[in-house]
Amino acid sequence: MQFYVGSSPHISTNDSIQKLMLRVIIALSPAYIYSAFVFGPRVFLLLIVAILSCLLFEVLVNIVRKKPIHIEDCTAIITAMLLVMTLPPSMPVPHVIIGSAVAIIFGKEIFGGLGNNIFNPALVGRAFLHLSFSARMINYQAPSNYPFGIGQWQSANITDGISQAKTSLSTIDAFTQSTPLGFMKDFSTKAPETFLERISYESIFYPSMLFGNTSGTIGETSFALLFLGAIFLLATKSMQWRIPAGIFISSILFSLILSLSAPEKFVSPIYTVLAGGFAIGAFFMATDMVTSPLTRLGSWIYAIFIGLMIIILRNFSNNPEGVMYAILLGNCITPLINMFTRPQVFGKMKVLQKK
Repeated sequence: MQFYVGSSPHISTNDSIQKLMLRVIIALSPAYIYSAFVFGPRVFLLLIVAILSCLLFEVLVNIVRKKPIHIEDCTAIITAMLLVMTLPPSMPVPHVIIGSAVAIIFGKEIFGGLGNNIFNPALVGRAFLHLSFSARMINYQAPSNYPFGIGQWQSANITDGISQAKTSLSTIDAFTQSTPLGFMKDFSTKAPETFLERISYESIFYPSMLFGNTSGTIGETSFALLFLGAIFLLATKSMQWRIPAGIFISSILFSLILSLSAPEKFVSPIYTVLAGGFAIGAFFMATDMVTSPLTRLGSWIYAIFIGLMIIILRNFSNNPEGVMYAILLGNCITPLINMFTRPQVFGKMKVLQKK
């Protein structure tokens, strides 16, 4: 009898990095198209600039390092798409180029390239832009189109903390640059006194946040379309479900505890999930295969940690949005999680007992 001895991997598949990245592109495309309709064609300009910049910097770095160039795997394109998703539509083109350079060089290639980076490259680029050009990063514009007949969330007449929706933007021009998260954090009129009153107070904003008729970043467009994109990735087995599920469960739980304890101060779990970059972070950034844990238990620990950090940062920091830093903190502890949740090697205990 002859035995074949070979190196891993011992299980093969027809999948490849390129096929996986193409599925992610397909999953993100509906949200991009919708965002371009809501904010205007400048969304596509920023996307094209980011893609070309990411590809260029990846080629240049690999030439300098004398490494093979593999831009056909589309990973640079995904980095560009995710980076632009975190930017406001008014972001200047030079800043997009700078963010792309930081994402590729310092978020990916400085660690050794694909598979070696410990942080999500797009979030590294976004964090640099947020710290370096904070005024630009919060210069949000109001949507120019309102599909489905749903008016912008800012278009509300707020009296004594009770909102009555209106479709005229001219009624409250002071809020045209504020996002849902910023609005709720800064709003200081009479607040809801009970949890049910909080839900009733917020419910007027839910449709606009669900469909994306709000000021914010390009990725804060349509929760519904981002969710459909995530369903596509799950159906094609291109994304593990534990991480987004864990982020949703932990964020909803911790947000519910805060909202029940102080409804006049903290938003409800529904608002938490629909607002800001929660969807793009939970579905497309925290699930990055390179920067997330390898084990099932590790994925749950990682997801619960990120969900907790989102709630802490959103409610107790000066920045109303905490998804980006929560995921980066999760990336930081991923190696530690992998170390402590690593499966035990078969037969290890027997060998140790013999010694």
